Amino acid sequence: MGLFDLFKNKSNSNEPTFDKFEPFQSLQKQDFAFHPTRYETWKGGKMVDSGKVNTVINAKVISVDGDEKMEVTFNDTKLNTELANKNVYDEFVTATDRLQLITIPNETNSENMGIKMFRMTIGATRHRKNFNSNEPYCCNLFLQSGKIAKVTFSYSSPEKLIEFYSERNEEDDETFDVEDLEFVFHSSDHLRYENGRHVSGPHGGAPRAVKVEPNISGNEGYTVTMFNTDGGQAVVQMAPKQMKLVKADSKKIELKGYGYDQMGSSFADYGLTIFHNDGKIEKCVLHMYDRGVDIEYLKLEEQTNKKNNTTETDSIEEINSFLNRFKTLPMTVKTQLAQQTDQLNNLGVDCYENDDIENAIDYYNRALEIYPINDDALKNLIVCYREIGDFKKMQLAQTKLDYLKKIGL
Repeated sequence: MGLFDLFKNKSNSNEPTFDKFEPFQSLQKQDFAFHPTRYETWKGGKMVDSGKVNTVINAKVISVDGDEKMEVTFNDTKLNTELANKNVYDEFVTATDRLQLITIPNETNSENMGIKMFRMTIGATRHRKNFNSNEPYCCNLFLQSGKIAKVTFSYSSPEKLIEFYSERNEEDDETFDVEDLEFVFHSSDHLRYENGRHVSGPHGGAPRAVKVEPNISGNEGYTVTMFNTDGGQAVVQMAPKQMKLVKADSKKIELKGYGYDQMGSSFADYGLTIFHNDGKIEKCVLHMYDRGVDIEYLKLEEQTNKKNNTTETDSIEEINSFLNRFKTLPMTVKTQLAQQTDQLNNLGVDCYENDDIENAIDYYNRALEIYPINDDALKNLIVCYREIGDFKKMQLAQTKLDYLKKIGL
């Protein structure tokens, strides 16, 4: 079943058409993601630019001053002068052949016919909004059989249209040509190794995405970026790293970082090994050489644990079960556990202070695995989950912390 099956009416025509809707209906806001492969820019009825893209258009429901809105993000440095990397829309409505995210002000710096028509049919969504040249007032979603096939953005200052199309199969994201390395690898879970020793994972479901693309700075080689895709959103987890090819054979490709970022940090501390079978990716391993850490990202079918469905009740039961066991332990063991959990928490703090949130979260969780009543680790987890937008896990950590306070710990 597609994203918006409840609303679509299929055309009887055999021609490839977009799904039809009853127009001017307000829709419940919901998250979605779209992976385009190419774009076209139109002005005055003429196409003025086109090209390939390998990014994700993400939308999520947010709250602004108590009002529910939709935030659409787009991360492609080649196009950010034309399309802002973050746009917020007030309403989600239907048109005859599309769904529309709109912001329609009563007063604006760039009145056009599109805004006037929306104001007449839907009504204004806010009193005033001045649009920058890279801020669209409308995002259009075109569906085929309930799945997004095209996304377009309509502008008023100046008037233009940018269209994004997807022409890939579900498997295309994870297939590449060794001569033209460009892909997105979706991982369901990961394993962590320190100095060659397995220390954590799998986690019962920890979706990530590894994006490799031609160097976005225009230099030699490639750019590697890591995303946390939990909840259907793509949140940058490791900032882009510049790497170049150092070795390739029929089984794996090795990339190694080179040069420095704007803060003077060395990209040479990072590397990526891509294990493949005739261009079909089997797994990716991220190397952090300066820390002796390797993170192995697994394919979906390699996930060995069921997705974590921890509830608030489970969280409280986990604490109570630990406390019952803890009471029976010798004092020397209690002291040892307390020291170990503090050490792991401190390692997490060090990672966080070095902008390594993924490893910080890993250390905090390891601290809580051996000592679930470590309130400092819980507080630190809440901060990290808030920063990466994982509000479900943030709430679970907050529930545990609130319970510890309630029972006087």
